[in-house]
Amino acid sequence: MIGDHMRTERRSPEGWASRGTGTRAAMKKLVIAMAVGAALAWAFDPDNGSRRREQVRSQLEAKGLLGSSGKTPADLSTYRPETISA
Repeated sequence: MIGDHMRTERRSPEGWASRGTGTRAAMKKLVIAMAVGAALAWAFDPDNGSRRREQVRSQLEAKGLLGSSGKTPADLSTYRPETISA
């Protein structure tokens, strides 16, 4: 028939699934790495990073997810760590 040589062979769905199993995990790792990189760049921005970190810290303290920073002694020479008795 005319045009048969131009037809592409259709693959079964099983063929597609078996061929792409290794790329799904790699793509997921890439997306996670990009998200972590974007979060770090957002938090450690030289211009606005300190303001953003303080804002996040205050929001976490307000929700009770982070202890207040007032518990840390100002002078480290007076700091005595608690010991765990058996």
